[in-house]
Amino acid sequence: MAAENPLARTIKPKLDWVEALSTARPDTAGERVEAASKLWEFSQSEGLQSLLWHLPVNSSPWCFDEDDIFAFRRGEVIAHDSPQASFEAWSGALGITAGSFPLVAEVTGSDWAGLVRKEAVRLQHSLDTTAVPQGSNLELPCTAHWDGHAWRVQFVQVDWIEVSYDENPTITRPPLSELQDKCMWLLTQASDALISKKSSQCGLDVQERPWHTSAPQLAPLHLSLREQARDFSPWICRVWNCVWPIVYREVGVLAGKADLDAIRPEIKACLTIQPRLTMWMFVFAKLVCQAQIARGLGVSADFRHA
Repeated sequence: MAAENPLARTIKPKLDWVEALSTARPDTAGERVEAASKLWEFSQSEGLQSLLWHLPVNSSPWCFDEDDIFAFRRGEVIAHDSPQASFEAWSGALGITAGSFPLVAEVTGSDWAGLVRKEAVRLQHSLDTTAVPQGSNLELPCTAHWDGHAWRVQFVQVDWIEVSYDENPTITRPPLSELQDKCMWLLTQASDALISKKSSQCGLDVQERPWHTSAPQLAPLHLSLREQARDFSPWICRVWNCVWPIVYREVGVLAGKADLDAIRPEIKACLTIQPRLTMWMFVFAKLVCQAQIARGLGVSADFRHA
């Protein structure tokens, strides 16, 4: 297929951008920066920027250690459409550059008092009674700092106390419902903006495919498209049905065998007639898989299932 349509050769590199942004090996640092720049530019031009901000560090709760005295939840998060949603801020959220994030630490009063006294002795710091607020359960504002290799948490009220962590936090993955409405909105935008108006007619096909349940976490998303199919151009469903089995196969979750003999002519037709939509769908599907099946975008935090 790649020999017949040069555009097909650009699919795998785009999927690799997403993969590179979750590979934490030191020797891939340069690749991550380049991949981030290319994915950012593509997403900005093709309307996918909202998916870029569906990141582990933007969710709650954070868990650095199961035995930790603290339970952290994320503070204010940069919205994808705010003036602060810059490439630099996104790079920091991915962990490919240094970044800082507001958190709230939940801790018992006794555990906090014990930590403050221990650190005061260790650092030979005078103990201020305001550093030990009263209460059985406390919520302490703090800031998590990522330096590119490890985390440290600094407390706002007592800024001389820091807690360091060598491991990345694991963060409960948000339910698909939080992403599903966003996906449907993106498909609506794609249906309006990306489809070639000079294309031939395409019949509406909402038949369920075997791979629609390849990843149980995403089965509701496939169902939602079938239920709302008449709200989109028929090309959305046609491109969807040939792109997703390829992406599922690429991420290793394809259930059974996809009928590649049937998919090849379909993807060829989609690349020929609707090239922009088809390339968009590949990146869209890969980002959704990364958010809901894999560890999430970024190298400084990982999703875990609730």
